[in-house]
Amino acid sequence: MIMAGKSKINLGLGLILTGLAVFSCSPRLIDQGDAIRNPIEILDKSPRVYEIAFKSFADSLETARASSYIAGSLDAALFPGARVEAALADSGATEGLRPREVAEVEYVKARRRFDVGAYGPAAHHLRQAIAADQAYKPAYLLLGEMLLERKAVEEACDLFGKVLEQDSTDSDACLGLARCHILMGRLDDARKALVDAVIFDRVNLKAWSLLSSIVKLQGCRLANHDAPELGLVRKLRGRHFKILIDQSLQDCPVEATAWIAYASERAVWKYEDKYKQYFGVTKYAPTYEEDVDCYMVLAAAWKTLAQRDSAACDPAYLDYLDRVAEDGYLVSHVLFDHVCIEAPGAARFFTVDVIARLRDYVNAYVIVPES
Repeated sequence: MIMAGKSKINLGLGLILTGLAVFSCSPRLIDQGDAIRNPIEILDKSPRVYEIAFKSFADSLETARASSYIAGSLDAALFPGARVEAALADSGATEGLRPREVAEVEYVKARRRFDVGAYGPAAHHLRQAIAADQAYKPAYLLLGEMLLERKAVEEACDLFGKVLEQDSTDSDACLGLARCHILMGRLDDARKALVDAVIFDRVNLKAWSLLSSIVKLQGCRLANHDAPELGLVRKLRGRHFKILIDQSLQDCPVEATAWIAYASERAVWKYEDKYKQYFGVTKYAPTYEEDVDCYMVLAAAWKTLAQRDSAACDPAYLDYLDRVAEDGYLVSHVLFDHVCIEAPGAARFFTVDVIARLRDYVNAYVIVPES
């Protein structure tokens, strides 16, 4: 490992080149078992899992009041409409309910019929849900899916469009609209909708799969820019810290030195209080501004070192990062390939301008010509 200690850190070229010499002479790398990893866990978001769980509770209850109590306690995890009393949904009683509650009751009825293949009655209840509450998105989405299966494309397209009128960041509606465009032969429109789908839900695997198929027909492919993190900083006692470099860099000291610069900048943020300059807070917390700053240092260090050493390794990610930084898309890269992976729905809270930049980034760097 590379050890660093007290005092402010100067990330000038002199330190970078000194780090190259030190690393080249005596690299002490972390054990393979401690290699840096960044796993991404994709969870099953299917509402049917929760619906089955809810039914198992509801079926054992004797009164609608008890059903309401159980549903309320599970509301944070259950599918839309689960908080509505199961007994009311069974009996069809909606008198005295608010419009949203009526819509939820009708939605529960529709889901039960949909699960057993009774699509006609399910569609009827979904239309009743929409009539009761025109802002109830789950009914639009499920009815749109059913209409797509029956090739009623124009009506399905209209339903997905109404969802997007309410919420332009709904990834499922973008995916449904893209499928409509495909059936109507409008591949460019389908591609635009799918780009939005993966921006607003970075782990929407159905959208990624469909987007891959579309761009392949257009002579392109999807490039994977999930970033490794091959340099880490760890706190020791007092103001001391250590930098850990991944073992995979053992045969490429130039690349390793670039990652030393990256990790050193992380140390400046975490342990030299750089975060206070940006936010005026007294307690450190990771931010995307820190990520942008550190990856900018990494790109600059790699650009300088690779030019000075013709025998340097040629890692695709660092070359890509250099191009992104040069073209002014580093912020978009960090948001899309870091923030949106850690929090797949984060883009729903971005400004219109940031989302527009993300669209440009995806079309320029994620969708690339087939080589």
